[in-house]
This record gives sequence, C-alpha cells and structure tokens, in this order.
Amino acid sequence: MADTHRDQGLSSVVGRGQPEVQILKPIETKFILQSPCSVEFARHMKSGKGHLMVVATYENVEQESVENSQPAAATDQASTSYNRNGSLLLYEVVDDELNLLHSKRCVAGVEDAHFSPHDPSLLAAALSNGSISVFRLVLDNQPALEHRCTANLFPALTAVTSLAWHPRDKNILAVSLSTGSIALVRLSLVIDVVQLAVVRDAMSLHGHNNMTAWTVAFGEPGKYLGRPERGDFVLWSGGDDGTIQFSCVHHNEETGVVDFKQITSLPPIGRFHGAGVTALLPLPANAHSAGFNLVLTGSYDEHVRLVNSVGPKLFTELRLEDGVWNLRFLTDLSYVDRQKTQMRCLVLASCQRAGVYVLELKKWTDDKWSIRVLARFTEHQSLVYRADVQPHGPRSWPFAQRREYNCVSVSFYDKRICYWKFMDEADKTWRSKLMLAVKKVAVIEKMVRVLRK
Repeated sequence: MADTHRDQGLSSVVGRGQPEVQILKPIETKFILQSPCSVEFARHMKSGKGHLMVVATYENVEQESVENSQPAAATDQASTSYNRNGSLLLYEVVDDELNLLHSKRCVAGVEDAHFSPHDPSLLAAALSNGSISVFRLVLDNQPALEHRCTANLFPALTAVTSLAWHPRDKNILAVSLSTGSIALVRLSLVIDVVQLAVVRDAMSLHGHNNMTAWTVAFGEPGKYLGRPERGDFVLWSGGDDGTIQFSCVHHNEETGVVDFKQITSLPPIGRFHGAGVTALLPLPANAHSAGFNLVLTGSYDEHVRLVNSVGPKLFTELRLEDGVWNLRFLTDLSYVDRQKTQMRCLVLASCQRAGVYVLELKKWTDDKWSIRVLARFTEHQSLVYRADVQPHGPRSWPFAQRREYNCVSVSFYDKRICYWKFMDEADKTWRSKLMLAVKKVAVIEKMVRVLRK
C-alpha cells in the first residue's frame, strides 16, 4: 500500500442562525493501489491488538483486444474491453493506526461486502460479474480471510450491486442486481463447505423496471400497509427508477427459516425522490408506537428522507450537498426522555463528493421528526461510497462531557482510506444519566465507609 498521512484534531464552524457543525479532520489517511468502495468492521471479532475491518475494492482495467478472425492491420483500431478486478483488504486498528494484515484477490470487482450477524467470522461479497463470494475470517497467529466459495449465480454482465443478510435466518441473503431485479439467495454451510443457490428471483419478487437496483435492506417485523403480521420481515430496495419497493418475507418462528411460499410483493410506496434511490436504512419497529415500518432513504437528488410504508407518508427531510450513496447507524435509536416518547440516533451519511455527514435523527412524537447535521468530514477528494464506525469504541471520561466514536471512510478515485473521530457533544441525556450514576456510586461508597466505622 502506497502512502500514509497522519493528522490530529477537529475544528468547528458556526453559521449565522445555525447550530454548530463540527468540521472533522483525519487522524490517519492511507492511499491504496485499487479504488475502495466499501468498508466494514468485524463486529464481534478482534485480533490480539485491536479491531479488525475489511475494505473492498473495485477497479476497471482497460484491455485492448483484437478479433481473432481479423488481422490487426485490417481493423481501424483495436476494440476496447474492461476487466473488472477486486480485492478484500483486512486491516487492524491499533492505537489510531491502520495496519494492513492480509489481502485477498477476488475474481471480479467487489460491489459490496458484509459480515453475517449470525456468524461474525463469515463475510459475503457481492461481485461485478454476477457472483457472490463467501470468506471466513480466521484469527490464528495472523488474522486472514480464507476463501470458502464463489458461486456464479447470475449472468456475467450482471453486477450484484448490494447484499443484505436476513436478520433471523442465517442462511438467507437478499441481493440487488444491475438489471433492476431483487433476488433471495440460500447459503448452505456444512462443515465449513459453503454452497449458494438462488431460491427466489425477479419472477416472484419486486423489481425496478429494468433499471439498476442499487440497494437492498431488511426491516424488522411491523405493519405494512396497516396489516400486522407476526414473523414478517420487510425487504426494502431502491433503484434508478426512483421508487422505493418492498416485499413481505415471512419468517417461520417455529422452524427459524424463511417460508418461501409466503413472500408477498407489495405496491411501491411512491416516488419520494427525484432521482435514483441509492441508500436505505430501516428503523426498528419501536420507532413508531403503532409499529409502522419506517425507513431512512438517500438518493442522487441529494436528499435524506424519512418515510413509512403506510399511507405512504413523508415525515422529515434534509438536503445535503451531493448524492447520498450510503446510510449507516452510528448509534442505535434509543429513548431520550422518561416518558419514552422521544427518541434519538446518529447516522453516517456517505455523500459522494460532499464527504461524510454525521446526522442526528430525532423523534419528538410519532408524527414529528427532525434531521440535522452535527458534523462533516470533507477530506476526501472524490466519490465517498461508504463509512463505518469502530464497534465499542473508546469513550471519554464522564466529566469531559462528550462521547467519542472512531470512524473510517473510503473514497473511490483518489483511492483513499481515512480514519477520524467524532465527539457527540449534543447527547445531554447520556451525560446526565452518567453523571447521576457517578453520584449514586459516590453515595454508596460513602455509606459503605460509614458502616465500616
């Protein structure tokens, strides 16, 4: 890997009449040889020294080729084709430094990669040639990614643009395709031998009118179109047709697997965006007291919007400075008042040439929500496709009155990986609860000392 740059700190700006927005600075910057398009931390696996993360890369390599049936002199110019290469890079984060431990070449460009929520060592990668690859993260003496399976599930000119693991069924993946289709894939794992097969395709699931489907995500059971169904998960997708599509995927709670005979494609919830839908972040079922399915959406039209499947309805929106390519929770959605009506969470928004935003999504009542910008990271010089937060990051001492998150983001054409920190200074509820706990501990310690006397 080519180069490393380190810096420190953050600054802030205050616009007239606007809340303070932190302008974040990189702690470390690395330049690599291929274009990174995805990054994800291993949530429940650590090396002996620090946290592990995987960066996925994608590269178009131009090749000149000449038809075998014609001599080179008979052609005006050689035809041009592209060979899509990709790799997975395993990094270790130690003392605010990114150390490359292992790299794994892939048979095509990697569009997306996610660890399984059921088996934290299992990683699935969506490839540009219609394939899905599965890897095992092994620790041993030196952490590494071991290839387990690559399955050619779709035509070679069809890219698997994104994938999502089913929240309950450990053997099911949902994928979006460049053809506009959405498919379900079954993964079979027997003594660490992996097999993949398409079990439901576009003939039985929703699609995006033959335009690229960019994103797919599972939402928790709730009420879709006002009908509560126990065990149903909502499968959301977005694509270049500008629609937000969804299907109801029934999960049999007795057997613990998806019932493929009970998958219902539902009407699109409407066109809330003026361009392609590229990011979906479903909220938990308790986000609305009636259990309605809410989803945070992002688009090329530079907007983040909170919508639901019932109505449908737009709750709130915010315009950023470029297309919103990815949304990811920085914190869980949690209550911030004793009456348990108000809720708050932080979201990382990767916004192509505008960098990464730290957004605060807040619920005041079921029908009143707000989105605001808390911080921005703008050091990237090209398209930012993904950012992630280090799990269980270090938190500052309570009296510092702030909470610290360690984040990594990647940008495509400048081949840059940035490591940076965000301090959540707006979480007054967390601070007050922590200070109250500290006071209680002090009172208990005082009582213990009195009793010992």
